[in-house]
Amino acid sequence: MRFPRMNRRLDDQRGMTLVELSIAMGLSVFLAGAVVAVQTTSTERFESSLIEHRINAVSRDGVSKIRKELRSCLSSSVQSFPYVTNNGATIFRYQQAVSFDVANGIANWGAANTIGGHVEYAVLGTDLLRRVVDDQGAVIDQDVLMDNLDLNPPKGGLGFPASFVWDDDENTVTVEVNREFDMNGTKVKRVIRTMVYIDPIFNF
Repeated sequence: MRFPRMNRRLDDQRGMTLVELSIAMGLSVFLAGAVVAVQTTSTERFESSLIEHRINAVSRDGVSKIRKELRSCLSSSVQSFPYVTNNGATIFRYQQAVSFDVANGIANWGAANTIGGHVEYAVLGTDLLRRVVDDQGAVIDQDVLMDNLDLNPPKGGLGFPASFVWDDDENTVTVEVNREFDMNGTKVKRVIRTMVYIDPIFNF
């Protein structure tokens, strides 16, 4: 009995057809696009996280410094002024204990090492400044407490880039600072609020 001969021809082992190749290339392009999109999104989120971290760090440090200084200031020296423009006008001022007269049991009040001086907060441009002035009002030292102030804050708050509201009955200062940032083309606003109680134990 004769069996039919099985002929395996090379042309039976076909390669990819044009349709299959097109599908494979389309899938490759899609996967490459997906990878790029994921990487871009991850990069943007990472950059946004860095900006957010900086925002929070600067706000936290600034508020911490304000709270620490105000708690021990001389309550009778506190003056609060309404915000008008961001041209550097003083919006809040106070004095600290700069030295002690042990023999007479009194404290000398001022700012830094200057008796009779004041610490002042002011808005200049988009910066919240802390400056030390002498008893004649001349600036001795100045630094930026917070940057990126929001000059057009939402209506819900006090409506100012920065405000310090002094309640002499309760010995409290209500602080509000509005900040604004650009995150990947989007404007992001942040509000920092805190209330500081000025302890009369320091007013000796």
